Amino acid sequence: MNIEWVIPCRFVEVHDNLATIIGGGIDNFWLPNEPRIVQAMFALRLTAMPEELAGQPHRLVNEIRSPSDEVINRAEAELGAQVDEVLNPEWLQGLTLAGGVQFQANEPGTYTVTHRVDDSEHSLPFHIHHNVPAGTQPPG
Repeated sequence: MNIEWVIPCRFVEVHDNLATIIGGGIDNFWLPNEPRIVQAMFALRLTAMPEELAGQPHRLVNEIRSPSDEVINRAEAELGAQVDEVLNPEWLQGLTLAGGVQFQANEPGTYTVTHRVDDSEHSLPFHIHHNVPAGTQPPG
């Protein structure tokens, strides 16, 4: 199973394998000086051949690293898919998932959010900023 794409966002819902995404691409967060919890959602698109989907469970791992490369949050889950009927068994099949991440940002800098499914991996940066200058509007 392969990760085709991951989109960080403010909100996502998936219905009939289609994602509705709000605030897609968010990767900058402005926080007060003290440590704060950062939350974001993501849309995750997986692809696999039909026999890979139905044949075995798949291991999902979500890992967050601090600017100093320390693992500060890690979650694991198992994914299984039921494939009733495949119209094109020789084609890659897609599976779209919605998920979320949450971590405490103790310092400004770039945190790395890594998603793994089996041997496929995709990492995203989350940039944490402190002290937004007065009178300015932070983007995103």
